[in-house]
Amino acid sequence: MGTTNEELTKVEIMVMQTIWASDEELMMGQILERMNRKLPKPWKPQTMTSYLQRLVKKGFILMKRRGRSYVYEVLIPEEEFRQNEMARFTDTWGHQSPAGFVAAFNKDHPLTKEQKEELRNLINGFD
Repeated sequence: MGTTNEELTKVEIMVMQTIWASDEELMMGQILERMNRKLPKPWKPQTMTSYLQRLVKKGFILMKRRGRSYVYEVLIPEEEFRQNEMARFTDTWGHQSPAGFVAAFNKDHPLTKEQKEELRNLINGFD
């Protein structure tokens, strides 16, 4: 698949999460319907079209003609996006150290005993 250096806004991430959650390519109306289930105030089709155009321009999705309609194909899988975001966050907030990132996170959002144990188990499972 593709890679991009583009960052997404929170709303663009919400749109992408809606698209990623589907096992099939979706039309704009289907994306709009699914997004409107999550939003406090429904969007108009023009708003959705604007966000989809931005995501196409940023290289996250591709608009393809299917018959008389258009569908949107994922170019950047969710896992790839998540890995890139985590690397960017770690570089920015953890001074390029995963331990630094966890320490910074813990400072503002103290980890529970269960979360610390989960991290220990995860680290112990690394090769």
